[in-house]
Amino acid sequence: MIACKLAAMAPERVLSLALLNVTGGGYECIPKFDRQTLSIAMRFLKAKIPEQRAVVDLDTHYSQEYLEEYVGHKTRRSVLYQEYVKGISATGMQSSYEFDGQINACWTHNMSRTEIESIRVAGFPVSVIHGRHDVIAQMCHAQRLAEQLYPSSRMVELNGGHLVSNERTEEVKN
Repeated sequence: MIACKLAAMAPERVLSLALLNVTGGGYECIPKFDRQTLSIAMRFLKAKIPEQRAVVDLDTHYSQEYLEEYVGHKTRRSVLYQEYVKGISATGMQSSYEFDGQINACWTHNMSRTEIESIRVAGFPVSVIHGRHDVIAQMCHAQRLAEQLYPSSRMVELNGGHLVSNERTEEVKN
């Protein structure tokens, strides 16, 4: 969101732009309504301790395929779970104020046609990168933005979740 706004404000200062798991803000921040999303939402609301929140965050951030891969003798899920619990325990559970701020930022973010056009005509390459298994940001919104930024943009769909840059680091870097 911020990178997009800055690129529109000062396109002459941008060499390239990568937009990961992006939406256009507003109603586009509403996830696809299905059984998986409903399950995650219910578990998120019920999570009162770091261990519960870690389980929900993993299902929100990563694809199931990635979580079930083995890293040595353990699944990536079990390794990441320990890291998430440690991180959440150290910093505390997200407060309602922090969550409200995050929702407000997503809901009020938007890109005007003028801003999109400013990026499009600037001529720098734009990569719109999205995880196919993202349960937060819907792929169709990223595809629409890539179309609006064409011919400066390319749409890159990768096998991953919302944190596709963690799952497919090499592909995102390229």
